[in-house]
Amino acid sequence: MWLASPVPDLPDCGLDRRTGAKLITRLSRGRLWFKIMIDLPGLPLPPTRSINTIVRNAMRQLTRREMMMLMGASAAGAGLASCNLINSPVPAQAGEPQNTGAHAPHDAHDAHASQGAPPQSMTVPPGFEVDSLFNVFDLPVAFQFLPDGRILIVEKAGMLKMIENGIVRAEPVIDIRGEVNDYVDRGFIDVGVDPEFTRNHYLYLLYTYRPPDMPHDAAKPVMGHLVRYELEGNVVRLNSAKVLLDDYESTLENHSVDSIRWSLKGDMFVSFGDGAVEIATTPVALAALDIDDLRGKMVRIDKETGDGLPGNPYYDPQHPHSARSRVWTYGLRNPFRFAVHPGNGIPYIGNVGDISFEMLNRGLPGVNYCWPCVEGMIDRPDYQVMPPCEDVNVGNATPADYIYPHNGQNACIIGGDFNFSANFPPEMHSAYFLADYSLQWIKYALLNMAGQVVKIVDFATGMGEPVDLKFGPDGFMYYMSIYSGGFRRVRYTNGPRVPEAKLAATPIAGSAPLTVTFSAAGTTDPQNSALSYAWDFGDGAQASGADATHTYQTDGQYLVRLTVKNALEASRKAETLVTVGDAAPVVRINSPGNYSVYVPGQQVSLSASATDLLGTALPKAQTNWHIVLLDGTTSRGIADVTGTTATFQMPETRNDGAHVEALFSAQSPGGKVSAAHLDLYPPAQDGYIRSWWISTGFPFSTLDDDRLPGGEAHYIVKPGDPLFRLVRGDARTHKITLIDYITPNVHTLAYAFVWVDVPEDRKGLLGMMSDDGIAVWLNGKNVWRNKVSRFMPDDTRDIDLPAIELKKGLNALLVKVDQNVGDWAFKVRVLNPDGSIMPDATVKTIKQ
Repeated sequence: MWLASPVPDLPDCGLDRRTGAKLITRLSRGRLWFKIMIDLPGLPLPPTRSINTIVRNAMRQLTRREMMMLMGASAAGAGLASCNLINSPVPAQAGEPQNTGAHAPHDAHDAHASQGAPPQSMTVPPGFEVDSLFNVFDLPVAFQFLPDGRILIVEKAGMLKMIENGIVRAEPVIDIRGEVNDYVDRGFIDVGVDPEFTRNHYLYLLYTYRPPDMPHDAAKPVMGHLVRYELEGNVVRLNSAKVLLDDYESTLENHSVDSIRWSLKGDMFVSFGDGAVEIATTPVALAALDIDDLRGKMVRIDKETGDGLPGNPYYDPQHPHSARSRVWTYGLRNPFRFAVHPGNGIPYIGNVGDISFEMLNRGLPGVNYCWPCVEGMIDRPDYQVMPPCEDVNVGNATPADYIYPHNGQNACIIGGDFNFSANFPPEMHSAYFLADYSLQWIKYALLNMAGQVVKIVDFATGMGEPVDLKFGPDGFMYYMSIYSGGFRRVRYTNGPRVPEAKLAATPIAGSAPLTVTFSAAGTTDPQNSALSYAWDFGDGAQASGADATHTYQTDGQYLVRLTVKNALEASRKAETLVTVGDAAPVVRINSPGNYSVYVPGQQVSLSASATDLLGTALPKAQTNWHIVLLDGTTSRGIADVTGTTATFQMPETRNDGAHVEALFSAQSPGGKVSAAHLDLYPPAQDGYIRSWWISTGFPFSTLDDDRLPGGEAHYIVKPGDPLFRLVRGDARTHKITLIDYITPNVHTLAYAFVWVDVPEDRKGLLGMMSDDGIAVWLNGKNVWRNKVSRFMPDDTRDIDLPAIELKKGLNALLVKVDQNVGDWAFKVRVLNPDGSIMPDATVKTIKQ
């Protein structure tokens, strides 16, 4: 079935009418029987041959850009397209709610396919407001709150980003794009935060894995991975990766890995789609009925091992890592999002349907929801003829707790979250909020004492394309709308707000017995009501009151939780960690900056600090610098120095990739070791600067926009600056490709900063080039501004050569680059007035 809708051109998709006609003409010649949302009168219908064969052949032949435009990149089993051909969502400006029509460009066989519905207007009940918080993400599919208020954002292609203090950090928490297959429904789909995160700092990443020899957009079977990492500051330690699960097969391109949630005991629930294709009947879907296969299942596993747990309905103690030992609920089509009830511990699953119905299922242990034999309230005759379904029908299948029909429209259920906040009206207390990605609504389910759905209540419409919905620690509802990159908050302005809990502990570390004084001083309540305080000291002891004292008798780390509740039962928690006995030191390298450049023969001075958890400096005898030269595949020791400071001369090197690694370590009295390192480089032989502080991207901005706080003319990157991350370009190239670090990269600008160190005042030139616009400030003076689109070759050609004056010592160099579409790169080097390389001009990456 081909659907037509009059669209004169498609500027938001980057696909004009002529290009669209060309692509559709190609497809109409039998390469893809697929629904294209565009008005092309007289377009011939393709032959009705094998859908699976035609689809797969077309997927292999289309480019990634064409596929993203024509099919979309689905994350909810509903076609989450990056650019829709009827109503391409236009990202809202910061601070504005976005009202868009969300459609899923799939084949007409798929009930989620767009019917060309017009954009809806956003409506919420009286007293509610919707805040558009951030719209700068690239296909965001999930989010999670950290206990300290930071927020993690999952981008489908493989980036995990962080919001901290109201700012999206430029440096990603982790970038796994190189190992993610994000074809259609596949990708990096969810992140889990350990219930004891304050103690262990564990994050869990759920994604479809791309082997090194496979293209990013391959339609071949791939495996789903669940990997644990440790967060260190605002980034993960890459060498902390532990694979917990790697035997889920994403057989076809739809219904892949789904969600991570936690049981009341802290065990992990993970859901997986059936791995089938959206647009055709396929035996692959029958795997949902097989308890020896992870497809179409919800599993309950040990967060340390990935094994199934005793108490699971098919647990085999001889084979705890088998599929059946992990299975909790099965016969599911695509349990994309779900939530665990905080009272009864049951998962409530948004189970995405196919051609007729969407289902809300309670994830009871051992229950079979009978997909693909049954869909909602109907038998599936196309599957009833297959042996596993011969005796399964609506009459003997476990019914869903809530079913709603498509009624000829798109539909895609998104499981949400339970409201136990006093910030929403009393009639919504303990309700389960759910959404529909295609229909753009949010509703809530009222439950009886047995946990069964007794009523569904309309809540909001026109909410964009929800793909994840949760209540935050502040008691407000948050959700992610994928196409606009919209992270949004729903507030009830007429209701109470939760207290702001503060927790102080003195001391936080020491030898046993350790007496610690706790205080909730600074805790506030917007209602100015009486507060109650409940302390959990982490060793089984508890107390009440705003202040408390507790003595720890045994060595160990103790997670202390304070729960503050006001008169309206609105509560908030705060946590801290108390260490009794020996603990690893806290180490920090003070100077120089990582990736700093030194001329061979130049003296390098290193400085670091090492303290215990109380901030007391460790004796110098317990600290050490180990310095080596890494020259290609070999290493050579330079110095081993006891103490927090060290000096050495930058050695001669033989290749442009050689550098010095300086490792600083410290040992506690009990033998625990902490370490930090930095890399130092000689000047690049071609003179180009390869180390930069790169800012986050500023979308919908041009070279004429000043987006830096306080203004760009005198901006200097300072310690803790959340806008910038430090990057080092590959030794083999001389340009910085910004798409490697920043998304989105269309109609966006970014800044790069570095210090240039010279031994005396002198004149020179900046050798530069960018493929679009570039502007430069040196010591606060705008020395160049040029807006031009041009090809940027991979050679040492400089096109822009403004004259500059350098002062002795450090010179602040700020580069501003903007982009329309396509590649996004720049390069800069410091030259003598005659155009030769200035060999003693070095780069420093310190923050002052």
